[in-house]
Amino acid sequence: MQKMRDLGFARTPLSYNILLNLYYQTGNTDKFNVLMSEMEERDIVVTNTHSIQRNACAAASDLEGIDKVMAEWESNPEVPMGWDCYVNGANGYTKARNVNKVLAMLEKVEKLITKF
Repeated sequence: MQKMRDLGFARTPLSYNILLNLYYQTGNTDKFNVLMSEMEERDIVVTNTHSIQRNACAAASDLEGIDKVMAEWESNPEVPMGWDCYVNGANGYTKARNVNKVLAMLEKVEKLITKF
C-alpha cells in the first residue's frame, strides 16, 4: 500500500478495494480495519467496499459489523439500494448463520422486486 501511495495510485477506490479484498480473503483483519479507517479519513468514495466489508464481517461471524454495514448502505444516498443489495446482506447473514436477519433481508427483497 505504501508503494501505491508513493506512486500516487492510492487516490481511487479501486486500489483500496483490491487490498481490502486481499486482506479479507487472507483474514488480516488488522490491516483491513486500518485501511477502512484510512479511506474514511481521506474521503475516498465507497464503491463496492460495503460488499467486501460485509463479507469480512460475515467471515468473522460479526453480526454487529454486518448490521453496521447494512445501515451505512441504507443511509448512503450514493448507494442505490436495489434488491441485489439486500440479497448481498442476506448472504452475509447466512454466512454468519443468523436466520432471522436473513429472513428480514429477504422480506425487503420481496418488496423491491417488480412484478411482471
